[in-house]
Amino acid sequence: MGHVVTDHEFTETRRPFLPVSYPAPYIPALRQDPAHPVLANVVLSSQHLVGLDKSNALIPAGYFCGTQGAAKKATVTNIAVTNNVATVTAANSYAVGDLVSLNLTTNNTTLNGSYAVASASGTQFTVPVTSANIASAAQTGTTTLTNGGKYFALHYTALDVGTTTNALTGNYVAAPGETAVLAAPSDGAAGDVLTFADGTTYTIQASDLTGAAACNLFPQGVARPIGITIRQVFQYIGGVNVISTTGGLVYTLDGVLPLKYQFLNYMHEAGTAIETEMIIRTPWIGATETTLTQLAAQDGLVGYRQTSYGRSFAHAVGAAGFGMQYLAPGARVVAARGQSAGNVTIYNPAIDNPTDVVGIVLGVINQYPIKDYVDRVRTLYNPSQLGGPIADPNPASIMMGGSATAGMDYIINLSTDAAFKMAHDQNKTLRPEYSTFVEVAFRSF
Repeated sequence: MGHVVTDHEFTETRRPFLPVSYPAPYIPALRQDPAHPVLANVVLSSQHLVGLDKSNALIPAGYFCGTQGAAKKATVTNIAVTNNVATVTAANSYAVGDLVSLNLTTNNTTLNGSYAVASASGTQFTVPVTSANIASAAQTGTTTLTNGGKYFALHYTALDVGTTTNALTGNYVAAPGETAVLAAPSDGAAGDVLTFADGTTYTIQASDLTGAAACNLFPQGVARPIGITIRQVFQYIGGVNVISTTGGLVYTLDGVLPLKYQFLNYMHEAGTAIETEMIIRTPWIGATETTLTQLAAQDGLVGYRQTSYGRSFAHAVGAAGFGMQYLAPGARVVAARGQSAGNVTIYNPAIDNPTDVVGIVLGVINQYPIKDYVDRVRTLYNPSQLGGPIADPNPASIMMGGSATAGMDYIINLSTDAAFKMAHDQNKTLRPEYSTFVEVAFRSF
C-alpha cells in the first residue's frame, strides 16, 4: 500500500551528522593526555555539553559573546543589620526585585551569597538575612547583579602556546596568560579584574571592551547545547585557514595539507560524533565552582589545592537540597555559562530561559560509605604512587596500577583533586561534595 506518511529520517537520531565535526581551534586546553604520542591537549572532556560557533565547529555549550546587560558592580562600604534585615550601602542604585550577590572580604563575610532586593533607595538597599546576630560594620567587598551582565574570556596557558589559535586575532597563542575577552557587561570598565579557574587574574583594558562589543562568534550570542561528547576530544592540530577576524574568528579547517600540521607525522584530531540523548553521570563539586576550596579551608585539609585539572572533567555544580531550584530528582538543568561552560548546572528562572533546559536530574547518589565491595576492586588516585609515566605533565593523572586500593572510584578523586582521599586520610569530615554523583537525563531540543 506504500507509506501513508513520507519518511523524513535523515540520520540516526542519537548521533547526528554535523557540518564540521571538529573542535574549534581556539578552545583553551583543559589538560594533556599522557598516553598520546605528542601529549595532545584535551579541549573537550567526555560528557561535556557542546554547541557550535559561527564556523560550525564544536565548542563548549555556554560560551557567550558581545555586550551583556549591566552588572551594576559597586563597592560595599557599610552593612547595618537589624531584625534579620541587612541594609547595604553601595555606590550604585538597585531596584526592588533585583537579584544581587555579595562578595565581602572583611567583617560580614558570612553574608556572602545571592539575595533579592526587598527595598531600595539611592545608594542603599535591604535584603533579608537568616540571623540578626551579625554585627553592623564598615565593610570591604563588592556587590553585583546576580542576573546582570558578565564578562567572558578565553584564558590561554602554557599548554596553548604555538598550538591554539586566539579566538579574536586568528594568530597562534604567543605566551601564557594571553586572553581573549569575548563578552563584557555594558557598564564594564578598564581596570576590572577577572579571576580564572587556575587562580590567575587578568585586568581589563579599554581595547578588551571594544573587542567584546564587536564579538559575534556564537549565533544568538551564546553557544546553546546541541549534544554531548562521547569521548575526550583532542585539540585540532591540522591547518587553520583564517577567512576573517571581524567580530571574532571565521575559518575553515585543513587536515589534508601536512605542511599546515602543528605536529608533523601525527594525524590531526579526527571528526567526532556527539550524542543528542543520553543519561550522564557526573561528579558533583558543590554549590559553586569554588565550594571544594572553601570546604577544604573550613575543615583544615592539609595540602589540598583545587586546580584547573580537576575542574577540567565534566561535572555538575549547583546547590543540593529538595525542590526545583536544587540539584534534586526532577529538577531541570542547563549548560553552565562562562568559565564553567560545558558542564551541568541547575536551571535558574531569574537568569535562564526555559528553552535553555536540556535535561532533568534522575538522581543524586553519594558513593560513600562504599557499597558492593567497591573498596576491594577499585583503583584510587594517589599522587605519591607513580603508576604512570614519570614525566607525566599532569601529576593528578598518575594512578596506581592493578587493584590495590584505598576504596573509592578514582573519577571522584580526579574530579575533586583528591579532596575525598585527603579528608579520609586526615580523619576529616567526609562531605557529600567529595563523593557524590549526579545522574542527568540529557536531551537536546
